[in-house]
Amino acid sequence: MQKKSLLNQGNEFILSEISKHKNSTICLASASLDPIVSAFAKLIKADCFVASQLAYDSNGLCKGYISDDATGRKWELITRNCKINVNHHFVKTYTDNSEDIDLIENSNIVYFLNKADKFVEIHSSFTMS
Repeated sequence: MQKKSLLNQGNEFILSEISKHKNSTICLASASLDPIVSAFAKLIKADCFVASQLAYDSNGLCKGYISDDATGRKWELITRNCKINVNHHFVKTYTDNSEDIDLIENSNIVYFLNKADKFVEIHSSFTMS
């Protein structure tokens, strides 16, 4: 697995990278709330997304709490909810969150968008480039 730290790179870099992969399957995985992630997934034309789910009543009104938290479970949710065979795909992950260890461990290439020493704490084979 190839790992890189993209220090001083931000959202513009991610959006630029996504636009280069028009023939790729894009899965957006975030622990943010589902309405926010859904809107962003539409904006970047993601094929699927996973997010923390708010609880809704039978009338569609939000109950004010999270019914399913995606924190630390993104890979599990992608494999369960996205209609792709992740075992036959090349997986590239962009993250700034050390809680994404499940994604990191299941990716071919990981771009960690935070301080390099933070990544070392969660994965000892990290290399800078």
